[in-house]
Amino acid sequence: MGSIVGYMSVPGTIAAADLSSHQYHVVTFNGTSRQVAVVANANDTTEHPAGILQDDPDTALHAADVACFGMAKAECGGTITAGEYFSYNNDGEIIADAVNTAMQTTANDLVHMGIALEDGVDGNIIDVFIMNMGLQGVE
Repeated sequence: MGSIVGYMSVPGTIAAADLSSHQYHVVTFNGTSRQVAVVANANDTTEHPAGILQDDPDTALHAADVACFGMAKAECGGTITAGEYFSYNNDGEIIADAVNTAMQTTANDLVHMGIALEDGVDGNIIDVFIMNMGLQGVE
């Protein structure tokens, strides 16, 4: 079965650096107007994900297609099962993240970004549904 993607993009985003090796990774705004960079610290509650990079800009200040809602593609950083919520690791790859029913708040809180639509293992590119649900899990 072929993949179906349909997502909302963040308008006017540009790469802060060469992101050609980070296609399908989670990115964040870097503090400079509309520039995105790969997330650096999954446990940093001040580094908010902008979405998932869908193209591969190879130079700083080139346009970057960042999916922020809907069906898109993402690279796995470990094993994930279809239907699981996902967060991301320090390389911007998605990882499985169980719903935190106790609503714990520790330094290891993760940001649920959406739901995996396919099974995947480290290095796989899979379909996901991005919802950017916010801080909810514990690593």
